[in-house]
Amino acid sequence: MVSLDLPVPFWKSSDALFGNQIFHLMDTSLYGGFFRIFTDGSYSPPASYASAVFFEDLSICQTWTLSGPHSVLTTELYAILQALTFVKRHLPPKPIVLYTDSQSSLHLLLSSRPPSHMQLVCVIHSLLRYFASPPPWTVHLQWVPSHVGIHGNEIVDHAAQQAHHSQHLIYLDPDPAALCSHIRQACTSLWEQSLSLELDPTSLGLVRADAAIHPWARHPCRQLDVALTRLRIGHTGLNGHLHRLGLVDSPWCPWRPHGEETVEHFLLWCPRFHSYRVALQEHLATLGYPRLSLPLLLGGSGDPDTHLQVMRLLCRFLRSSG
Repeated sequence: MVSLDLPVPFWKSSDALFGNQIFHLMDTSLYGGFFRIFTDGSYSPPASYASAVFFEDLSICQTWTLSGPHSVLTTELYAILQALTFVKRHLPPKPIVLYTDSQSSLHLLLSSRPPSHMQLVCVIHSLLRYFASPPPWTVHLQWVPSHVGIHGNEIVDHAAQQAHHSQHLIYLDPDPAALCSHIRQACTSLWEQSLSLELDPTSLGLVRADAAIHPWARHPCRQLDVALTRLRIGHTGLNGHLHRLGLVDSPWCPWRPHGEETVEHFLLWCPRFHSYRVALQEHLATLGYPRLSLPLLLGGSGDPDTHLQVMRLLCRFLRSSG
């Protein structure tokens, strides 16, 4: 008999003592006399991946350090694969329970058409079919919570962490999904670096430093949408910009001599709009923002849940100030 067992509802508590007690109750009542195996996978930045297996009844721990771009899910599946391979090669038919704290691994193994890690899942499936054929084994893959003081799980977790220091690397073909994810992350990182260098000397660099999508930045009113965009890129009808284009004689603000009329000056300092700015500050304070800044008003810094509210308050300020 082969079974894969995911967590039960009463095991969702984050209390370590409760989780440990439930494990020992389950272990003694369901898996008394079983050969116990614990598996774990680990990732250590910037690019180290390790798997570990602890055979509790034999007091044996094995570790592997994987080369190449992978994912934590790959390390978890690889640990399960190595544990089942060891059982097939070295043990006679007996009741086996394999404990893992990776729900994602069990969900993949339950699928007949896994969306990722097809190669590893297929090999594990072939091993499980072997255990189900005569003479039949009793093999359970059981989920357990991590970091609740379960002795075997703590040992295998520590072993996986230590495996990152190994110089002996095991080559494993990267999963296409994991490889695509690494390529996407590398491209995004390169784009972020290039964008930051390009934005630094510009007006947009004052309010935006990355390439993150800002869906809240658009406004359904075209007039306000244009105004917000012009404020972000600095192409406005303010004297500071018009003077650089040679359209006005002076960059100074009419309401503050020797103060250049820039976007920052207009939104944060200009005395002409003081009363409207006070109202804006009071509303922003209720959202948890006691101070005005360009990144807050135009760049979306702060809590993502309040971005849309901040934009609406800024639009109200623009309407009031004309």
